[in-house]
Amino acid sequence: MSNLDALVLTLLADGRYQEILAACEQDELHSQLLSVGSEPTPRHRCIHLLTYLIVNDITNARHLWRRLRTDLQNHPEIQATWDVTKRLAAKDDQAAHSILVAFNWPDGVRPFVSSLADAIRKRTFQYLAEAHTSVSLDELHSRLGLTESQAIDLALKFGWDYDEAHRSLSPAVHDQPIADEKFQADLRKLADIALFLEKDSN
Repeated sequence: MSNLDALVLTLLADGRYQEILAACEQDELHSQLLSVGSEPTPRHRCIHLLTYLIVNDITNARHLWRRLRTDLQNHPEIQATWDVTKRLAAKDDQAAHSILVAFNWPDGVRPFVSSLADAIRKRTFQYLAEAHTSVSLDELHSRLGLTESQAIDLALKFGWDYDEAHRSLSPAVHDQPIADEKFQADLRKLADIALFLEKDSN
């Protein structure tokens, strides 16, 4: 494990995404300035892209993609991350989750994939709670990338009402945005972030 790998994993555990981006940007610059012994690894560029997506910075993710050499763009894990980027830019959360689940991510980037799945779910859940007075169960579980029972349990934990007869849920009214820590803790308890277990069931 390189120094950068150890650093970004430590920062990820604390949710310090801007510091991860700063470390990745420095590594990218270092690779550009030095031509000997400084070949960028696909893993580091993939982590860089994923972290931009975690903080919902699609614009800089696109800029990074355009800066990458063709051989890096064609690397499977980077290509999969770019596919996720395009789905998120198109507001297609369900397709983004499908890619995250289907692709066989290397161990070094899996923690970032899991954090991205959490971040997408949190943003989607917050949007649905703020923009709708009623959400069908089919829409909720598909957009969150969860099973029906997981989606119901998560919604109930945040005060939503479930109409079983009509298979619909009514969001609770919150004065403040949902806290990242509470959402992620509850989501992990309910789904156990079954990103890779879900893949086995497909």
